[in-house]
Amino acid sequence: MFLDDDFKDISKFCMRMEKNIVEGDGVDAVIWAGKIAELLTHYISSFVNLDLRNYEQNKKLLILLNEELISEEIYDQLDSIRQYRNIATHHDLNNEIQTALESKERLIKITKETRDAALNAKNQSEARLNMSKEELLEYISTFRSDNIFAI
Repeated sequence: MFLDDDFKDISKFCMRMEKNIVEGDGVDAVIWAGKIAELLTHYISSFVNLDLRNYEQNKKLLILLNEELISEEIYDQLDSIRQYRNIATHHDLNNEIQTALESKERLIKITKETRDAALNAKNQSEARLNMSKEELLEYISTFRSDNIFAI
């Protein structure tokens, strides 16, 4: 499975979230969903060597959106989970199981939308690391064209 192989921590948190949903503890499930969303944000920023450790989640999401590292749709999904988590942590959460299920569905949607792109980028990076000197020079030469500003 994708998460088990590449993101064991997220997989473990997903299992905890699911366990809380099954046991009827929507508040804890929403809090776990928030932790998962924060891990996703961490992985996205780390993947592009962007150090956001000193920022709160809402600022991290805005930076990722402004840097065009996530789409507006993914931003909205992650921010909704963040808001639900804050409510669950600091206030009474209405319809807690429904909110937990919505958070779970948002995470599934985000994962499906980003999984293939992330793995493709990872594979491309690994492929470049394994290039011969000639292949690497050819790859670098593509950035020297007259259309470099079109990138």
